[in-house]
Amino acid sequence: MNKQNVQKNITLNILFQLINIVYGLILPRILINNYGSEMNGLVSAILQMIGYMTIVEAGLSAASIRQFYEPLIKKDSQKINDLFQSINYYYKKIANYFLLIVVVVAIFYSTVVKAQVENFYVFLLVIAISLSTFFDFSFATKYYIYYLAKKEAYKYQISQIISQFIKIIIALVCVYIKAEVLLLFILVSLVVLIKVIILKRMFSQEEFELCSEYNLIKIDQRNSVFVHQILGLIIYNGPIILISIFIDAFNASVFSIYNIIFGTFYGFYSLIYSQTILPQLGH
Repeated sequence: MNKQNVQKNITLNILFQLINIVYGLILPRILINNYGSEMNGLVSAILQMIGYMTIVEAGLSAASIRQFYEPLIKKDSQKINDLFQSINYYYKKIANYFLLIVVVVAIFYSTVVKAQVENFYVFLLVIAISLSTFFDFSFATKYYIYYLAKKEAYKYQISQIISQFIKIIIALVCVYIKAEVLLLFILVSLVVLIKVIILKRMFSQEEFELCSEYNLIKIDQRNSVFVHQILGLIIYNGPIILISIFIDAFNASVFSIYNIIFGTFYGFYSLIYSQTILPQLGH
């Protein structure tokens, strides 16, 4: 066990979580004060829906991390290249499936949600907020998997921390210039591309070089992880969506504010466990 890496992982994870808490507190306040409580409820419900839609990933990340352990221990450059490129291939497909599901869900949700906002605006808002996850699947998740498997999660968190700072600045600037909430979330989603640039820069300093030619590797043990993922999504992402559909977006906003407290503690535990403790058990 590399104690220095463990310390860096814990420190950077805690720092990211603190910044995330600040962002999580600022965004609802900005939405409520400048766009109304109903808009905050709408955004909260959409974010919860996106959480459900990430089920298209079907446990691939956790299973991929496990599969990275052996080639990393053996320093098998060819196997690492094959696995990294295979994960990139799978996540490109997942991103496309995710985008298709987003469009279908956006059409459906915009017609059933109880809000004073126009249906087409709700549709566009779902698309804008979903772009962040689409870019993550397409370009960033492969680095997340690699660095977690290598016990260097702090490198990924550096990109996360910088991105989160930029999101806070964008949110404050958009409020200052009184920009549309739609523009706010488009810009926030585009921040993921800055994170990708940072990750690419760090990854270029790795000991091995990527090769465009590779053998596609099947990722094992996805099903067991998938079941756990479904249960987690049902428990943590359901209430706000149901409230926005069967009651209204205003009450969804009230629930989301109270839910921030629970989400903060859960997010803190999840980050420390999944990105610091769990990788140490693999190799």
